[in-house]
Amino acid sequence: MLVWQMLVWQMLVWQTLVWQMLVWQTLVSRILVLQLVVLQLVVLQLVVLQLVVLQLVVYQTLRSHYSRGK
Repeated sequence: MLVWQMLVWQMLVWQTLVWQMLVWQTLVSRILVLQLVVLQLVVLQLVVLQLVVLQLVVYQTLRSHYSRGK
């Protein structure tokens, strides 16, 4: 249990450091942040696209499965 708590603590410390770095970069360069936001939006779009494709695949699979069953 203690090892697990230490790992969680280290993760929190690491996240804090990453956030500080991001904040520092924000102060230094707004352009970089804009690029990060755009990148995040692109990634988000990809994720949404994957979810849509997954839904279509599941739908098609279920439809073909039920049509074969009838």
